[in-house]
Amino acid sequence: MDQTTINDKIMLVNADGLVLGASASCADLLEKDIEQLTGVCILDLNFGLTLTQFLAYFEKIKKDK
Repeated sequence: MDQTTINDKIMLVNADGLVLGASASCADLLEKDIEQLTGVCILDLNFGLTLTQFLAYFEKIKKDK
């Protein structure tokens, strides 16, 4: 039986673009590989947007400013 890796890098973002929560794996990635974000509250939640979805959303927010 094939096994697949679960993407546990998950983040929750509100309508204002503020990060409300992130899984522990996502929080670790944010601290190491992504520019510092302001107004970020890192919580150990296991639901929300995938990191890929968040990055696309974050890029859109930066372009709209």
